[in-house]
Amino acid sequence: MIQQMVKSDESLVEIRCNNTIYNAYGTPYICNRLLAKLPKDSEYQIKCPKCGHINEKEKTNGR
Repeated sequence: MIQQMVKSDESLVEIRCNNTIYNAYGTPYICNRLLAKLPKDSEYQIKCPKCGHINEKEKTNGR
C-alpha cells in the first residue's frame, strides 16, 4: 500500500465505491463505501473491502 502526504492547500475529493449490489430479495443498491480522499484529477485503482469491486480512474488528456 502506498501512502503519500498531501499539501493542505490541495483540494481533496472523496472516492466512493460505485458498484451495484443485489440483496437477498433481488433489490439493487449502490455499495457507496468511502474508499479514500485523494487530490482532484489523480489516478487510482482501489479495491473495495466491502464488496470486492475494483474502482479505478485513469488520467485523461483533457478531451
